[in-house]
Amino acid sequence: MLSPMLALRGMVVFEGAIRSISVGRPASILAVKLHLDHGIPLALFPQLDPEEEDCTTALLSSVGTTAELLQMVSLPDGTMRILVQGKDRVQR
Repeated sequence: MLSPMLALRGMVVFEGAIRSISVGRPASILAVKLHLDHGIPLALFPQLDPEEEDCTTALLSSVGTTAELLQMVSLPDGTMRILVQGKDRVQR
């Protein structure tokens, strides 16, 4: 199974780095849920244009990082706060 992809706005997660990320877009929430359901790493890719709301894979960097989800908090407004640790560099 392919790793679920999470588009990052205005940030990069490097190998070994621990970062807190706000997750609110439906595709990003789905990626986190797929990660939780199947236990496979998330693939984090920075957006080339952080102002773009509807991000497609064509608008993502070609190099990203796989990550392990360390902690997740679901917020009342339907968004999430996740804590991830970068594991390995990955290309799409």
